[in-house]
Amino acid sequence: DRFESLGAKKVCKWKAQISLYKKHADKQYPGVPVDKGALDVFMIQFPTDAPDKCYLVARQGEEDKVLESGTGLQNIWAVMNSSNSSQPLFDQRTALTVDGWAYRLGDFVM
Repeated sequence: DRFESLGAKKVCKWKAQISLYKKHADKQYPGVPVDKGALDVFMIQFPTDAPDKCYLVARQGEEDKVLESGTGLQNIWAVMNSSNSSQPLFDQRTALTVDGWAYRLGDFVM
């Protein structure tokens, strides 16, 4: 392992779960511009580092807005965008889970 060859020590397992949501296009009215607001939303959770927290990153033009909340936001988001609702606000496009090891090398954790 590259880090271990430098003298780094394995500290713990690390995991991140990321979901990308895109603004739902109204299929009833094609060609009608989507209202202003966040077009892309990323839902990020680090279950190994902060299991009780969830981060929502909303991309809006040149600005990104970050919201830190409890994991209850995931339940609200799921209900708000469920296929049972009349029209979900966002469609999930991608889900990604990344896991690996955290290493300590001197004062740094990688």
